[in-house]
Amino acid sequence: MNYQQTFDQSIPCDFQMLSRSKGVLLPLEAEYKTMVNGLSGVYNLGVLYTNAPQSDLYTPQGTATKFYNDTWFFWGGFNQQVTQKPGDRERGMSVSASMSLADQRTNPYHIVASGEMRYRGLLDTRSDDYLGLGLTWFDMSNHLVESARQSNDANSIMDYYNPLYQPVAGKAINIDLYYRLRLVSWLDIQPDIQYWINPGGIKETKDALVLGLKTAVRF
Repeated sequence: MNYQQTFDQSIPCDFQMLSRSKGVLLPLEAEYKTMVNGLSGVYNLGVLYTNAPQSDLYTPQGTATKFYNDTWFFWGGFNQQVTQKPGDRERGMSVSASMSLADQRTNPYHIVASGEMRYRGLLDTRSDDYLGLGLTWFDMSNHLVESARQSNDANSIMDYYNPLYQPVAGKAINIDLYYRLRLVSWLDIQPDIQYWINPGGIKETKDALVLGLKTAVRF
């Protein structure tokens, strides 16, 4: 979740970073800012293409690892204010959503989708604070899944607790509740509670409750 954008800022895209690869990285994004019934909103759509060599996550037994010079990444989203505090257009509720679709031959995260509701200035005495609730859904690459299954089959291992077992990733869900406090003009502190279903996309992994604390410093 992006906790810092205002009502008319889009959700930034965190696409796959390329390491130890040489090539051209071409991102292209279109953004549209609008007003709906006097409420700010922004909508974006983007694509990234690269010819930097990247290896396939899955290599069938007896074959050489494939490398690709044409991988891609799509993303889109919106952030729309839906309510406004009378007399203060900076306070109110917004809803946002984003989704990304990656080349699952080389990217372990095939689909990531998220949605969030957020209220700024719920209390008159804390007009710059945010209360938010978000959900993110992850779908892992089929190539990553096949690679793990092939390894387990080759070693005749089906026991998740065997040290040689390769976990087979699938889908995961993260639910996040947070409150961001602006203590001073340059410092925010944000405690949050997260609940993970199938952490890492591994169904054998127990669901997890996570407590977090984030700080943001502005210069």
